[in-house]
Amino acid sequence: MWCDLSLGFRHLLLAVGLILSHIRPVWSSYRYYNTYITFGSGDTMISTLHAHGGSFEPHRKWNVECMDGEAIVGINDWQADFSRIQTVWCKFAFPLKPHSNGAYPYYPGCHVRNMTDQYFCYDQHRHSQTSNTFMTGIWARTSNFYIYQTNGTVLGDPFGLNDDFQPIKCCKTPTGYYIDYVSCYYMPTHDMYWEYYDAQSANLVFCAQGYVMVAAAKKKNPYRGFEYTIEWIQCCRVGFGQPVNVAPPIIYSRSGSAAYYAPRGVEGMPPLVAGQYKGQYRQSRSVKSSAKGSSEENPLSLNNTDRTGCFEKE
Repeated sequence: MWCDLSLGFRHLLLAVGLILSHIRPVWSSYRYYNTYITFGSGDTMISTLHAHGGSFEPHRKWNVECMDGEAIVGINDWQADFSRIQTVWCKFAFPLKPHSNGAYPYYPGCHVRNMTDQYFCYDQHRHSQTSNTFMTGIWARTSNFYIYQTNGTVLGDPFGLNDDFQPIKCCKTPTGYYIDYVSCYYMPTHDMYWEYYDAQSANLVFCAQGYVMVAAAKKKNPYRGFEYTIEWIQCCRVGFGQPVNVAPPIIYSRSGSAAYYAPRGVEGMPPLVAGQYKGQYRQSRSVKSSAKGSSEENPLSLNNTDRTGCFEKE
């Protein structure tokens, strides 16, 4: 009898071990291959893995699209410097919107933009159709939602698919709601030293409370040449009733540029890489050249940095 119990316990431990071995740290929240995980807080996490393809028409439901009453408020890449979108964060943003009882479409009207060169949901040439719109879905050809392109082809893609088509879906706010465009601000995907905010256990690129995504840009990384990454997202406040303008919650440098693009020497910008981070960076070639012949110069000082003021990570 004891032998049988011991054997059964060992089998149970083996089964639990096999299950845990298939749950990676990041997927412990998203579940293995489960695309949609909705929380009681009004948040939905969408894992894009194997959710590629399908329809990208504005009046059809996309594989990666927020639920009824939700809007995209953030994106995440686990470890590839936002050269892909691996998680989409949706949030319940319109509590006074009548529910659709699961019927699609969820919103009064939607349209599609190409993130390659059409970053914003709003299009001045189609004001009535695109004003007061926000992002609800993304689409990609590849299973990992890679966004970069090399000579018109997807890097590592044996079929050489053209990667200049990156659709995003934008939808109209429900009746009574509006987008406060005065409140909009940009959330970059990296800091001033080109350290990206990718993370395996947290979402770092997202909008403030009450704000939703209305734009996203993919641009070429200046240090890697061929590779395109998500450069920033734009967030705007959602209002209800009589339109009211609110100042953006994020204040950048006095230059008027985003902090990570501000010119060197602007008040409030650190003159040196913080001491605790120096070990993580090496000097760029131009910095090394300017520092030659002077052992007393600090190679990380303002006067020795190149035009961009950026450093390379080891």
